[in-house]
Amino acid sequence: MKNILITFPNAIDPTTGGLEKVYHNLTPFLRNNGYNVYAVYRVKSDYDTHSVYTGIFYSDDYRCGVKYNEIIDQVIQNQDIHIVICAFQYFRLVRYLSTLSDIKVIHHIHNIPSAYLFGRIHYLSSRLQNTLLDKFLRRIRFNIRLHKAMGNIAHNNQKIVILSESFRDDLKRIFQFDQKNVVAIPNPFPLDTFYSLDDTQREKVILYVGRISEPQKRISSLLNIWQKLQDRLPDYRMDIVGGGPDKEFFENKAKDMNLERINFYGFKNPDDYYKKSIISCMTSNYEGFGMVLVEAMQYGCVPFAFDSFASVHDIIDDGENGFIINSFDEDEYAKRVVEFINYPEEKKNLIRKAAIDKSSLFDVEKVGLMWLDLLSSLDF
Repeated sequence: MKNILITFPNAIDPTTGGLEKVYHNLTPFLRNNGYNVYAVYRVKSDYDTHSVYTGIFYSDDYRCGVKYNEIIDQVIQNQDIHIVICAFQYFRLVRYLSTLSDIKVIHHIHNIPSAYLFGRIHYLSSRLQNTLLDKFLRRIRFNIRLHKAMGNIAHNNQKIVILSESFRDDLKRIFQFDQKNVVAIPNPFPLDTFYSLDDTQREKVILYVGRISEPQKRISSLLNIWQKLQDRLPDYRMDIVGGGPDKEFFENKAKDMNLERINFYGFKNPDDYYKKSIISCMTSNYEGFGMVLVEAMQYGCVPFAFDSFASVHDIIDDGENGFIINSFDEDEYAKRVVEFINYPEEKKNLIRKAAIDKSSLFDVEKVGLMWLDLLSSLDF
């Protein structure tokens, strides 16, 4: 039996983020197929994950420096680890993993590859702060070091997992990886429950699920779109499910904009919200995959998203099982929401059914087989 170690940037709580949810979905499948799976993390949580992983190990090294790497080294030795899946690319960690000659390393890139080069350049379009320039310059320095560390991956023949075939060109443009070491695997979902098209539980709700954080999630656009919709759809409300560093800011901004019928619920299990909502909105500047789109589709909640990241086309077929809007055109976004709501019920149900059907492509039982193929291809 092979032993796998996954390195986490924060907690291993699946309610806190997409990366954590990915491994929460994938790990039971791997364990059921002959692998022991261990995890190292650095942020504590009340969520109990002991039944998910073979073993979990905590490091209090917030900077992911020497102490974090020492914990990894101890786990590798004590648990006889054969494979390390690096779930986040921090330059000190990447540099350390490049020294492991006897361990197979898989770097799982959970974002668009260019994010690791340009990082937070979008801060320039976010709210100005006195420390903006300092933060920006430090981020640039961080990404230069990360870019250099990532170059070691190519020299050590380590594997790279990206979330979409559409990211290959982006990756090749930034890092000179041998393409035979790059594998595209989408995020997995435990699609054991599919929602019916029965509308009796649906409410007139337009939903947002995700982190409340500028600039990536572009919550400012979400509020602008709702401002355009609230008078045109007087029977509808907007529910925002999720937390983040900018939650309070946008709660206040919604009041300043005189927005009506908008609710900020904080961190909640989104399943019940998907079940009762008609539309799920995404307004992100960029995403690695857009997990909430598939989650919504599973429940027949029709997704809307900007054409701002290549993998959105892996998930949504525009007009068939959801809607893709020209990047950041808020007027078009609002217009297409109204158009969908005014469709005859028969047409809306066809789109909902198509959304449910499309979500099944990302079932963990299917995506998990792609991981098994990758793991079995490693030369021990």
